[in-house]
Amino acid sequence: MRLPLLPVLILALLATTAQVRSETVVLSTGERLSAESVAIEGTTVVIRHKVLGTLKVPIEDIRSIDGRAVAISVKDDSAAGSAASPAVAKKEDSGSGKNDTKEPAGSTSDSGWKGSFTLSGSLNEGTSRNTSLYTQLKYGRDNARETTSLATYYRFASSGGETTQSWFNIKGNQLWKIQDSPWGIFADTEFDWSEFNAWEQRFAAHAGGQYRLLSLSRTTNPDLWVKTLTLDGRVGAGPRKEFAGRETDLVAEGELGGILNMTFAGDQTIEANASYYPVLFSYNDYRFEANLNWKMPLHLKGMDGLALALGIKYQYQLKVSPENKNYDLLGTLGVTYDF
Repeated sequence: MRLPLLPVLILALLATTAQVRSETVVLSTGERLSAESVAIEGTTVVIRHKVLGTLKVPIEDIRSIDGRAVAISVKDDSAAGSAASPAVAKKEDSGSGKNDTKEPAGSTSDSGWKGSFTLSGSLNEGTSRNTSLYTQLKYGRDNARETTSLATYYRFASSGGETTQSWFNIKGNQLWKIQDSPWGIFADTEFDWSEFNAWEQRFAAHAGGQYRLLSLSRTTNPDLWVKTLTLDGRVGAGPRKEFAGRETDLVAEGELGGILNMTFAGDQTIEANASYYPVLFSYNDYRFEANLNWKMPLHLKGMDGLALALGIKYQYQLKVSPENKNYDLLGTLGVTYDF
């Protein structure tokens, strides 16, 4: 029986397309690779790339393959008399026309919370000039759907029995990631209470868009000197309220910022961010803040999570009360413990 010519041609075209089409692999860092072929071998994903050649990537570093999330499951082979071995399960699309949320291997949306406590000595210059004690507590999580960060710090100094520095800060930051996209939606809020600043208490909140400008990994760039490097930019706006000092009205301010995260030799990390906050509809007032935190794990036996921590914080505000300086510069050196 002769087959109709058109169906035969369509089948041949589909077969050819299936052979030459590329597969899109999304790494846990957000990088996307267009692979000629992808094979899963136990807990390793073998990626064949036209330029990079053959890459062997741990499955926990893969976020999705062709839009399907990659997860690790354990197959029970006890009935066959063998030990449990790792197997790979892919979450299929729901078929609803909407993209399912992708979770990195071995994680769930409610897991991954981590904390850190930092104890440092600090040197302050600006509105207050002294040497103080600095403590910080930070808690957060980062998965395929969102990044959440909650942090609080306290700076205290005294001289001659009198307090010369007392500054309390609490800040929350939430990022909702858009699936398989460099874009995300952020919201942040911050409250400061400072005894020696004329504004005394300050509240600020912002929301807007965040975009992944750069994402590098030694996994896909073997010659890279860092292990991972990401750079994000964000643009947003929101209200700010100071409860004393020169400006006590509720004002609207913008936020234009960048966030850099880097991991390099010996699992050392650098986290840096800078934000410019112009007062909207005024054009003659703004403030600026920049932070840099370097952490070097000490790798002490029986004390996993302990690291040396160095930090620099700079804050500038154009219009302040006459008794204040425009800036505050804080340098810290101490230890941090991850839990």
